[in-house]
Amino acid sequence: MNRLNLLLTSSAVFLSACAFQPAKWTVGDSVRQAVFTASLAADYAQTKSILEDANLRERNDLISRENVEVYFASCALAHWAVSYVLPKRSWREIWQYGWIAAEVGTVAHNYFVFGVKITN
Repeated sequence: MNRLNLLLTSSAVFLSACAFQPAKWTVGDSVRQAVFTASLAADYAQTKSILEDANLRERNDLISRENVEVYFASCALAHWAVSYVLPKRSWREIWQYGWIAAEVGTVAHNYFVFGVKITN
C-alpha cells in the first residue's frame, strides 16, 4: 500500500473513531508537528531529486513531476488536520510519532540505499 493510501486510510480510521472534540493543542504537539513537517520536507526534496534522476525510480506511483508539490502539501495538511482533531493526547502522540518514524525511515532509506541527499 503506498503512503498516500496509508495516510488516507489511517486518517479515516482515526477520524471515524473520534467524537470531534479535539484535545487541547500543546507545545509538545507543535514540536512533534514541526518535526514531522521537517521530515516530510526532507522526503519532498529527495523525491524531487529522484524524479530528476533517470537512474532512479520513485516507488510511489501517485507521485510524478507534475504533482509532487500538490502531493506533499496535501500530506502536510492532512497530517495536521488529523493531528488536530484527535480527541485524546495519547492518540495524537501515537499518530505524530508514528508518522515521524515513517518519514525519517523513508529519508534514511533514500539516503543509505540510493545515496539521495537532501537537496533542492
